[in-house]
Amino acid sequence: MPAVGRNAGRMTGFDCAVVGAGIHGLCTAFWLRQLGLRGIVVLEQFAADHARGSSHGASRITRSSYAEPEFVALAQRAHSFGWPALEQALGRSLRLATPGVFFGPLDGPFAAYRNATAAAGVAVTPVSVAEARDRFPLLRFGDDDGVLVDATAAVLLAATTMQALREWLIAHGVELRWQTQALAVRAQGRGLAIETPAGTVQARHAVLATGPWSGQLVAGGLPDLVVQRQTVGYFEVDAPPAATAAGRFPVWPASAAPPRSSSTACRRPAPTPSSSPGIAPPAPAVIRRQPRRPTTPARCWPSPEPTSPARCAVSPPAKRASTRWPPPIACSCTAMPPCP
Repeated sequence: MPAVGRNAGRMTGFDCAVVGAGIHGLCTAFWLRQLGLRGIVVLEQFAADHARGSSHGASRITRSSYAEPEFVALAQRAHSFGWPALEQALGRSLRLATPGVFFGPLDGPFAAYRNATAAAGVAVTPVSVAEARDRFPLLRFGDDDGVLVDATAAVLLAATTMQALREWLIAHGVELRWQTQALAVRAQGRGLAIETPAGTVQARHAVLATGPWSGQLVAGGLPDLVVQRQTVGYFEVDAPPAATAAGRFPVWPASAAPPRSSSTACRRPAPTPSSSPGIAPPAPAVIRRQPRRPTTPARCWPSPEPTSPARCAVSPPAKRASTRWPPPIACSCTAMPPCP
């Protein structure tokens, strides 16, 4: 993207308008400004710190264990350059190093994760079930499971990152406009016109970082997307607090062999439970957005058995929802759509 002046091409306004102030939009504006572009505006339809998208909450995880080689490569780039550069610019640490564990039956998705990480030469090491049980006693490993230990994993301080990005952008001359919804984007002269309830924003370039709202702004719409439900809950386990702290308790996803449906032509992926240590938010406002009665992650696991937090593969079983903050363990499960 060329660094052009605000009046280049006989067009007044901004060099670039970024639509959406989630993590993708803020990082886009950050890197454009780092590359020397001036005249940047970020438009966000909601207020700062809203919980309507995918960027709210205290924490996320990062790892190199992926089944797709392209995602392994992206993670390598993020760990070696992206996150260090962001931390240096923002002047604070945004990651808490903690072990990463990926495990599951050898005949399930585990093999793809093992092959992709091995081919890339990343710091992901296969270990025996016996060693895994010794190192991570709070997790339940099957006798026939494969286990990978990911030395690149960390807990990301998501809320801290978002706040620091907003502060950095304002300090470096980027205009943030909250509660300013982009209603339409159209070509105008040698640039673009973005219609908002407050008027038209003109820019030479635009980046749409609007997630599920993208279809409303892209001419002709977008291809159909399959939405996957992710249920998140917070649980306490019968273990000393130090055993569930970041740096000790791992971030982990567990895979399962895909179950067969009644149709031999359909083999749907199994749901994937995962977990990470609980991280305290930077401000009480984040606490109030947490549900009062967390949903049991196992409710998204199709099973004839009674649902239970223990299905999240934590041992001893997580027998109650957490009522204290930060919660010891944040556990989630992604439910796949049923076969047609």
